[in-house]
Amino acid sequence: MFETPIKISCEHPIVEKWFPIYPANKRKEDLIKKFDLDIKTPKLEAHPKRCPGIMDIISYGYIVPSWCDMYFDIRNGEIVSFGTHARMPLNSDIWNKPTIKKTNENSHWCGGWVKIENPWYIKTTPDTKIIINKVPFRNDDIFESSEGLSESSWMPGMHIFLKLTKKDGSYVIPAGTPLFQFFPIKTGSFKLEFQKESLNDPEKSSESEVLGILRRYNKFKYKYSFK
Repeated sequence: MFETPIKISCEHPIVEKWFPIYPANKRKEDLIKKFDLDIKTPKLEAHPKRCPGIMDIISYGYIVPSWCDMYFDIRNGEIVSFGTHARMPLNSDIWNKPTIKKTNENSHWCGGWVKIENPWYIKTTPDTKIIINKVPFRNDDIFESSEGLSESSWMPGMHIFLKLTKKDGSYVIPAGTPLFQFFPIKTGSFKLEFQKESLNDPEKSSESEVLGILRRYNKFKYKYSFK
């Protein structure tokens, strides 16, 4: 089942020991309450835990947690400091030039990003890339990882770009907090083709499709395999 290798390494043994990367399908603590995973829901009751798209994206790929407490200060909607008090590696740089600030316009994030050097490195096969994104449905209100598509077969570094709240104050991202999730995908060339005939299978009634989804997602199950 686990046919496609993804190699990872870490520059700091203490990070590898205490704050390892882990499969997203191991995430449960916040999901149990958020999606009523410990409560039996009537079969015909609409519920997000029965949505294939929601549950598959939550459980797909791997999560990279913070490896130390990360402190930052916001003043007048600007990032004025970012760092750690721990004896852990944290190389970061505040990117707040005017050209960069534009990327967060019309959002609740302050202008610019914090770029963090990730102690983890990843190597995939030539036909595999990774999408870097925020952790789905965590709904963090003080930070969010920026999106990216990494050429991980030849560029193993995974720098982290965090968007931070524009609300003034002093904040901390505790060690162990999920920073981002990465999603391995197979790459290739594609061509979009339109056709007049409906792609919906006429032999499948809407009732049978709905009941099939309810049977599959009535419990906390995962479609894909990661370890």
